[in-house]
Amino acid sequence: MNITINSSDLPNSASLLTKAMLKSNKQNKMENIQLVVKGFRFNQSQLENYCHFLGFNSDTVPVPFLFVATQPAQLFLLNQEAAKLTLRGIVHRYISFESFAAIKPTEEYSFSLTVTDQINIDKGFEFELTGELTSQQGLRVARYQSRYLIRTRQSTAPKRPQKNTQFASPTNLRHVIKTVITPRMSRRYANISGDYNPIHLCSLLSRLFGYKKPIAHGMYMVGQLMASLNSPVKKAAFEFNRPALLPTELLLVKDSNVLMITDDNGKPVVSGHLEN
Repeated sequence: MNITINSSDLPNSASLLTKAMLKSNKQNKMENIQLVVKGFRFNQSQLENYCHFLGFNSDTVPVPFLFVATQPAQLFLLNQEAAKLTLRGIVHRYISFESFAAIKPTEEYSFSLTVTDQINIDKGFEFELTGELTSQQGLRVARYQSRYLIRTRQSTAPKRPQKNTQFASPTNLRHVIKTVITPRMSRRYANISGDYNPIHLCSLLSRLFGYKKPIAHGMYMVGQLMASLNSPVKKAAFEFNRPALLPTELLLVKDSNVLMITDDNGKPVVSGHLEN
C-alpha cells in the first residue's frame, strides 16, 4: 500500500496522537505500507528550541531530530486502516540512525516511511518502521529504523533472537556526568518535540497506562546522549532497556564507541553503540 501526501497536508501531532490513543484493533498486523511526504521542511523554531534544550549546534540538523520532526508522519501511517493495531500502551524498543550527508535546516526534502518488518514474539507483536530523508536530487541524506512492541496477553510465538547491537555492560564504561530529569523537564520536552504521550506528562495520566509516575521520553535521553558527543557520527543504535520514573537522577556514561544512560543502581536505561 503506497500513500503520497504533501507535508502541508499532514494533520498536527496532537490530533493524530488522540486518534492513535483511541485506536483499537486486536488483529495486530500490518500491510506493507509506504508513506511518502513531499515538500518536507524542518520547522525552524522547533529545531532551534530542540537544539537549545539539548545542547546541539543548530547549524545542521541533529539526526535524532529527524525522528522528532517526522512524528506526525509516523502517527499518520499508524492511524491508517491498513495498520490493524491497538496503539494504547505501545512500547518503543529500539532506534538506529545512519547519516549519508549533513542535513541542512532550510532545505526541502522528500521523506518516506515504510513498514519494513513485523513479527509475533513471546511478548506480543513487534514491528519496524524505516524513515528515509532524500534530497531534491534523489540522494539519500539520512535514515532511521525504529522498532515498537505491542504487548498481548497471550502469545505462543517463539522468542525473537536479540539484535547484535554490541551493547556493553555499564561496569565497563567511564562515568561522565549526572543528569536529572523532572516531570517539568519532561513536559518541556513534550512541548518542544510534540510528543504528548500521556505516560510522560504527569502521574495522573501515567497511572492510566500502568505507571505510578510519569516516565522519561526515550528520545529525550537519546538526544542527551548524542548531544554529549564532540563530533557527528555516521551510525548510531540505541536500545530502550527500562523505563525511568520521574523525577530521577541518571548517569550518562560513555567509552569509545559506547554510550549509555543508567539508573542509580547502575542498570542500563538506554544503551547505545556508535560507528564513525
